[in-house]
Amino acid sequence: MEKPGKSSAESDKPRTPQHVYSDSSTDGAVESLTKANEARLEKVIWWKVDMYILPASILIYLLSWIDRTNIGNARVAGLQDDLQLTPTEYSIALTITFIPYILIELPSNLILKIVGPNILLPTLLVCWGIVSTLQGVVENYSGFIACRFFLGFFEGGLFPGLVLYLSCFYPRDLLQLRISALFSSVALSGAFSGLLATAISKMDGVGNRPAWAWIFILEGLFTIVFGILSFWIPPQSPDTAWFLSSEEKAYVTQRLKEANSAGRDDLGQFSWREVGEAFKSPHIWFLAVNTFFGSAIVYALAYFAPSIVFTLGFSPIRTQLMSVPPFAAAFIGT
Repeated sequence: MEKPGKSSAESDKPRTPQHVYSDSSTDGAVESLTKANEARLEKVIWWKVDMYILPASILIYLLSWIDRTNIGNARVAGLQDDLQLTPTEYSIALTITFIPYILIELPSNLILKIVGPNILLPTLLVCWGIVSTLQGVVENYSGFIACRFFLGFFEGGLFPGLVLYLSCFYPRDLLQLRISALFSSVALSGAFSGLLATAISKMDGVGNRPAWAWIFILEGLFTIVFGILSFWIPPQSPDTAWFLSSEEKAYVTQRLKEANSAGRDDLGQFSWREVGEAFKSPHIWFLAVNTFFGSAIVYALAYFAPSIVFTLGFSPIRTQLMSVPPFAAAFIGT
């Protein structure tokens, strides 16, 4: 017989044994345990990614800026006089770098999606390192122009490629700070370039090569060596990251999917439609204009700061050293 006040549906429900706690406090405990586990994963995972992915990315971008802008230090060390360049020819050499640099950015990122960042980024690093080194052995204007052209060709896809690469590891709420750290290496490269040029300028005459040639050769060789090592440093994606456990890989993948604004499961897949949508976004064009004006100032300082200091009457070596403080202060400010 059913007890008064109980429906047949209620009486048919399976009853929980007395030794099993099924009240709401148990659900709360499980939820707290899950949150505690997520908090632990958050702390451990992003610390690991910061240690293994971010420093390598920053160093790669740092080297690209050093190899692209050390022409300003080389000019002070006698580049323009030895190659008998007019001011106009020197300016053309600076400008020619950015023609392939701009044109290759989008195609390079599309290629990166196909071959993988762990292959393309180190390849670009080695290629522009070779070109940078060859700048130290050119003997005429034509050869120098050719080097500057191919330097821009191989470096053009680096920054957008690095941003895309970092977005494969960090969700949007964590990505912005990492990109800021990446871009701060622009200022750091100016400081390092001045310090390196100061030391290398003392090699003037070694091997019958002028100081400016050694600036290109030594800095380019370091880039080549690091580029070769980079084939074994950056993993292609979180799924191939050797420093993450299977649980951590799954957690990163889930966080990235949750951060996908469209809520899709096709994270990391290529779509021509999305390429077209990017060109329609007003945010893209606003940032493009902003970057244009910002880059004009940044490159003006990077290319001409040593020359400006040199006109104040300092020696070439003293000039290289005096160009360091503004960039060091900019790095701290950034």
